[in-house]
Amino acid sequence: MKILLICEASWTVVSFRKELVEYLNSKGHQTYVITGDEDRLEEISSFTTAKLIRFTNRSMNPIKLMKLKKAIRSYIKEVKPDVVMSFFIKPNTVGVKAAYQAGIRNIYPMVEGLGDPFQPKNFKGKLIRYVCTHMYRGAFKKAKKVFFLNHDDHKYFLEHKICSSKQGIVIPGIGIDCSKFETSSLPKEDSVLMMSRLIENKGVYDFCKIARRVRENNPNITFNLLGKEASITKEDLKEYIESKDINYLGSTNDVKPYIKNSSLLLLPSTYREGLPRSILEAMAMSKATVAYKNVGVNECVFDKETGILTNPHDIEGTAEAIINLFKNKETLELYGKNARQKVEEIFDSQKVNKKILELISK
Repeated sequence: MKILLICEASWTVVSFRKELVEYLNSKGHQTYVITGDEDRLEEISSFTTAKLIRFTNRSMNPIKLMKLKKAIRSYIKEVKPDVVMSFFIKPNTVGVKAAYQAGIRNIYPMVEGLGDPFQPKNFKGKLIRYVCTHMYRGAFKKAKKVFFLNHDDHKYFLEHKICSSKQGIVIPGIGIDCSKFETSSLPKEDSVLMMSRLIENKGVYDFCKIARRVRENNPNITFNLLGKEASITKEDLKEYIESKDINYLGSTNDVKPYIKNSSLLLLPSTYREGLPRSILEAMAMSKATVAYKNVGVNECVFDKETGILTNPHDIEGTAEAIINLFKNKETLELYGKNARQKVEEIFDSQKVNKKILELISK
């Protein structure tokens, strides 16, 4: 088959799609990828046929969206794929409609979390949610199946009649290649790691507050923040950095050394996650996770088995959970061992990609 993937950002292709593309290639299929920027275009071209079609960032300008749809439709007519898969909002709306207009009927959008557009804080936010819902609803009428990474998002789309029960199907994330993540024991130094873009809904400020609370009586425990600056910058965290409550490590293309040198992962996110890859990466390296009870997170952190789930914004309770884990290293190690087993059983990319290929081949 010819299989085309429509993605917005090139870094997501490399970080989230590469394993799927390589799996499809290994099974004899011909793959193509549309990406919205050239940042990682050369790298993408090393494992698939890549096409640059610039997206319009967050703009909902109807004229720009029409031009985008026309460009995608034109490329699809050129490639003539048997299957089109799409990821994130604009590929899942504009891209799906373009594929249908180009004559494709095997269209499979993937919903990887609903994010900020479905967590409105004001009237403008509610308006954006309304527009996104309308766009999704119109596009998904053209989809053969719609993949979801968690049951909460699936339920939301069914309740709001954005897709039908016959279309929606939940898969265990986008998978993670366990062979590329070696198990690791607890480091000598007690440390907590958070890996995330620096935005408020991801829990960056809560991470800082939890770190300060833990370190009040446990200054030997280090808190490291790894991630790209976004709506929150390093300057915004100056108070916590200067007091040594946290260390800001910047961003990286290889998280493995940082996970290896950490005792556990902390994700105090209230963002509508799909299935957080940071948690899966930590689990693959035998690390326990402490996280807020939240959409997506609930499906990969197994409470009191691979980590601990606490109530959102419960700084005191989350700090206490971390302190108790460091007091009970045997439990911390057991959670890490269980985490690796869960990844191998449920989230391994070979199993997930096999399932995806079976579904798109029907």
